[in-house]
Amino acid sequence: VAEPATSPAAAPADLESALLRRYSVAPNGRLHKLEAHQAAREIGIAPAAVAALFKAQPPLLVTAGEYRQLTEAGRARAQRN
Repeated sequence: VAEPATSPAAAPADLESALLRRYSVAPNGRLHKLEAHQAAREIGIAPAAVAALFKAQPPLLVTAGEYRQLTEAGRARAQRN
């Protein structure tokens, strides 16, 4: 079992940034949906917070078939933090 990538007391924005950075280092900014779920669990980000990344305007993550893809807005935010 992997240790969370951040402390339990990490701010929600820190957890979001950690997840976006995980996508940014993945090939083509994409994770398979099962890998994406596992990454979120390892980081300790709540499912509602992950959903908010998809619903943001502009979206930071999008669904691409079996994959979850980092958008340009998501990449910019990951680099900013």
